[in-house]
Amino acid sequence: MHSTDDISAVYIVTISFDEEDELMETELTEIEDIGEFLKDFRSLDCYEWFGDPCGPTEDYKEDTVVKICYNNGDYELINWCGRAKYFDEEERLRYYSGYNVFDEEPFELFLADYLED
Repeated sequence: MHSTDDISAVYIVTISFDEEDELMETELTEIEDIGEFLKDFRSLDCYEWFGDPCGPTEDYKEDTVVKICYNNGDYELINWCGRAKYFDEEERLRYYSGYNVFDEEPFELFLADYLED
C-alpha cells in the first residue's frame, strides 16, 4: 500500500463485523521487530489474483489478520484470502480488486508463530 519505510506499527488482530456491518478489531499482539516480521512475511508464497474484490474475511466471518499501519493514518488488513485498505483521508475501508493471495495453511502457521512469542 505504501513504502515499508512508512510503516508505523504492525499488529495481529481479530476482526469481525457488528449488526450494521461495522468493522470491529481486537488487538492480539503488536509486532516488536517489524523488519524481522516483514522478512518472514515476504517468505510466504504469494499469488497474483484478479477477480471480484474480496475482503480480509470470508462472508464477514470473524478471523485473525495482519494489520499494517502507516505514518499518515492509513492501514491495511491482510489475510490469506484477501486484503482491505483504510484511507484516513476518506475515512473508509476498501477491498482490493486485484490482489495477492496466500496458501491458507502456511499463512495461518505464520500468524500462529507470532502469536506464540
